[in-house]
Amino acid sequence: MKIITATTKIFLLLCAFALSAAAETKTAGDYSITLKAANVGAIYDTGEKIDFILEVSKAGKPFAGADLDVKISKDEVAPLERSSKKSAAAREIFSASLADSGVVKCQVFVKLSDVEKRVEMLAGAAVKPLSIAPSVPEPVDFVQFWDAQKKILADIPLNMQVQPRQKLLPSALSEKLDLFVVKADTFGGKLDAYMVMPKNAAPKSLPAIVIPHGAGVRYSRFGGVAGAAEFAKRGFLAIDFNALGLDSDGTAADLEVHKKNFKGYPYKDAKDRQKNIFRTIYLRALRALDVAMAQPQWDGKNLVVFGTSQGGGQALAMGGLSDKVTLVCAFVPALCDMTGFVKDRVSGWPHYVRADKNGVYCKFDKSWLESIPYFDGTNFARHISAPSIITIDLSDDVCQPTTGFAMYSNLKKEKILIINPEARHGVPRECYLKVADMVGQRVSGK
Repeated sequence: MKIITATTKIFLLLCAFALSAAAETKTAGDYSITLKAANVGAIYDTGEKIDFILEVSKAGKPFAGADLDVKISKDEVAPLERSSKKSAAAREIFSASLADSGVVKCQVFVKLSDVEKRVEMLAGAAVKPLSIAPSVPEPVDFVQFWDAQKKILADIPLNMQVQPRQKLLPSALSEKLDLFVVKADTFGGKLDAYMVMPKNAAPKSLPAIVIPHGAGVRYSRFGGVAGAAEFAKRGFLAIDFNALGLDSDGTAADLEVHKKNFKGYPYKDAKDRQKNIFRTIYLRALRALDVAMAQPQWDGKNLVVFGTSQGGGQALAMGGLSDKVTLVCAFVPALCDMTGFVKDRVSGWPHYVRADKNGVYCKFDKSWLESIPYFDGTNFARHISAPSIITIDLSDDVCQPTTGFAMYSNLKKEKILIINPEARHGVPRECYLKVADMVGQRVSGK
């Protein structure tokens, strides 16, 4: 697989990969509403005028008369511009520009007289995004800190158990795939994962892919778009594990208890780098790599990590902490540039420091800087020695695109950037499938 890094080529690639709809589109009764940035790909230069186009139709015909409330921001923080318009035209344009690199967001609330609730629309535009740099430098002892953590993990015996779970597979898959639950010891508890591979795979025959989870309290799984079973059908040894070490043999009632116990887990003791839960989560992710490499079917060469949101942050950490990883795929990654507030920019999920209602960061506790940079994907990115494929959604209101671009600038090796101009935090299905194809091409040497 050829990796393209030149800026002009990235933007040509962007056009080919703009897989979401032409604009964010919502319906309400007979109404259809769209909002988009005017430029194809929604990429702009500094100082260039950005037009966001809102169109409203009813029963397929242009509709005038909606009331609008509009907010334009620098990726949800100041400067903010608010405006309102009564009885708007069927097509309205809202303009903005940025003098420096960044992301502009346009949020419009559309009130229709015969629809009960306002319809919220959102669009983003990137301004010279490859110039967005990390908000703070890497801690001077970042490598030493994580070397110490890896030593702690290495001293914990794997104690791996591999248990068949073939009956969980649909009959059509059971004829083609083998399914297992894998349990192992790790720092702060257990690793619990589903492992899926082609049936009766020979030793040293399969590339491995490890799939960490997004945020939330859930058991491991093997289904889904570009999930473990789908990769197993493509010839991979695929491992999916939950971030919190929950036992997949647990019941639905057990899961409800876990949800109560882990409520707000990203924030508990987060200022203490020894107690921050992402220390445990990242070491569990490294243990998942250990499990993958311990399988006799692994080919000993290809080790891919493939995660979304919080899983994307874990993928960056795995790539930065293990030189065994051969390809990093991070979709709308969380845990990136979490110190954006230092530069009056949006800070990455889980948003330890938030702006006020006017998008302004007032005084913040500087003790955050003694902890969260050690768990920031932006800093792991500098240490990734493998190629990477990064996906950023310009309308993302959870893992804001500014934070993803800041991380991307720190990747020093081969990299591909995929931008979905109109997508929010949900990655389009077509994007997952396209990247899955790229992963297959990579491991096959094409």
